[in-house]
Amino acid sequence: MKAHYKIVEFDHIEVKASIGDKVAYDYNSKTQLLKYRNEQDSLITEKVVLPEATIKEIHQKMWDQMFFDMPDQMIGGPEATTPRYFINMCYQKKCKSIVWDDKAMEALRIDLWTK
Repeated sequence: MKAHYKIVEFDHIEVKASIGDKVAYDYNSKTQLLKYRNEQDSLITEKVVLPEATIKEIHQKMWDQMFFDMPDQMIGGPEATTPRYFINMCYQKKCKSIVWDDKAMEALRIDLWTK
């Protein structure tokens, strides 16, 4: 139920992208740690603080894009070779997470165009 996802109860957001067990991007607003791969394929770690206005904007975009109504998984390809994306929005009462990949998104686009 969407009523649990109130901006005043926001705790943190996690965003990850990976191929297999290799992390391409990983951010957690609670720890304020951003990890990403540079052009030399090294894993870089930086501290990134999200301003309150940015958090509010992300929360509003999630509402606008119906994030809270989406299924928890949209997977269409093998984990080892298909990029996977993860987003977790946590509030005081509960969290909403989604894992998806490019193959599932391709299938969704094709399905939408054929209906």
